[in-house]
Amino acid sequence: MADPDLPEFGSVATMTVVPSVQVHTSDPRPGAELIDAVLADLLARGFGLVSQFGVVELTSLPVPPTWSARLDAGAARLTIAADAVFYDGDLGSAAPAGWLGALRRRGLLVLLVCSDVDLARADRTSQIAAAGRRGGLVGAQISLRETSGASC
Repeated sequence: MADPDLPEFGSVATMTVVPSVQVHTSDPRPGAELIDAVLADLLARGFGLVSQFGVVELTSLPVPPTWSARLDAGAARLTIAADAVFYDGDLGSAAPAGWLGALRRRGLLVLLVCSDVDLARADRTSQIAAAGRRGGLVGAQISLRETSGASC
């Protein structure tokens, strides 16, 4: 879900997700580092590495053309998909104040995907920043589509 602990970007709606399953692979040579297969796949699908959380960096992330975010008519459920559903969840009361308005104004959701982060911990922002420093954070701007009848 959107992380209220990330810096307030005003007109940039961000959402941070952590895949529930981590798959790592590596080169068999000595000293080779583990590679997160999910993040590597997202990079191949048009996402970019994220190492900083500034407005310029986040709004400069790629916009993969096959990805879209859809809000249902009541703006309570968000679905993110490309060739398959990536995320489908109830926004409930978790969205910070102004998040939905920022999403609608830009028409783009900044989707951050990271590995080795526990979003339930109080220090999640520090964990996300550390993931970015170690190359474990990717992101993209996902185009928003709303079903008819959606209102603010």
